[in-house]
Amino acid sequence: RSLRVHFLQDSPDFQPFRSSMSTIVEEAQESLLCIKQMLTVVFTDALPLQGGDNASPVGIFASKPSSCIPLVVGFCVCAIYIGILEFLGLSLAQFCGIGKGYSRRKKLLKQEKFKISFTEFVFYSMELFVAWRLFAQQHWISPYAWADVGDGEFVEVMKDGATGEVPGFELYTSSRELKAFYMIEFGYYASTFFKVLVRPHKADFWEMAAHHLITALLISFSYYLGHLRIGAVIINIHNCFDPFLHFAKMVNYLVHAAHPMHVLADVSFALCAISFVCSRLLLYPYAIYTTTVTAHWTLAEHVLRVWLVCLYPIHLFWFYLILKVLNKALFAGTVQGDSRSSDEEDEEEEKDTKKKK
Repeated sequence: RSLRVHFLQDSPDFQPFRSSMSTIVEEAQESLLCIKQMLTVVFTDALPLQGGDNASPVGIFASKPSSCIPLVVGFCVCAIYIGILEFLGLSLAQFCGIGKGYSRRKKLLKQEKFKISFTEFVFYSMELFVAWRLFAQQHWISPYAWADVGDGEFVEVMKDGATGEVPGFELYTSSRELKAFYMIEFGYYASTFFKVLVRPHKADFWEMAAHHLITALLISFSYYLGHLRIGAVIINIHNCFDPFLHFAKMVNYLVHAAHPMHVLADVSFALCAISFVCSRLLLYPYAIYTTTVTAHWTLAEHVLRVWLVCLYPIHLFWFYLILKVLNKALFAGTVQGDSRSSDEEDEEEEKDTKKKK
């Protein structure tokens, strides 16, 4: 048998497979090295976004299928990360006695919702912290710094990828930590898209599924084009409001509306509404507009812009839901929870009533 294996390994037909596997392993190792570099920059005094030896290849090429491996690694790493956060969130919900006094079905439902909010609160908070450590010193991170360019000239945030005008980086390369940031974001939206499909459906199920799918496609497509810097800006704009929302929901599940601590939910939700208007309704379209009017674009970049525009109606719908919660709060005197969950809770209460009868 050992002679047969040795013969297969030396045969000409086996060499392409061996070469492909070697390339895949190298891509996976480089991807893990990018994540290690990101953690090093975030938790030490290392300078972020340096070129030279810290440059790593980005982009997806038909001639090199293994160029997809970084996104696959990001998906796998993020699935494990989310699994750990969900375990911690469920353990915390059980420790705090969330759902105590309700039927078993509703108790489990409340604990599940707390687990999801805890996971998203920790994830988005950590991503904002990572982004602050990586991009705080980069002037291109703010869309308001993009307009000062010559006629027909690309804004600096779009000078990576095929343009290749970023000092210290060749065509289709970026710093390892920026690449890792992108990998994790893609992994999060791709993995949570499948979770949205299997979880109990909320009132905005289709909007949430479309948002996660379009976002995962946007991240992967901009990675394909090599435009990671504009992607990082759009991701940060989207992430600003989420910690406030999920913190408010966590407090709402933890304490009763009449509890003095519930004021934290009220304050957090107010900040959530303000940050949503500033980031997703004002800054987001401004960023799209600014990149549109400053230079000529390829067909692929026009497709990318169309997908970005497709997210805006979803933002408007979510803002409508936020206004519904605020309207209820004006009459009830406090935030009463996530309006998207109302259909789901009514259904559970209906089941409990029928069971009692």
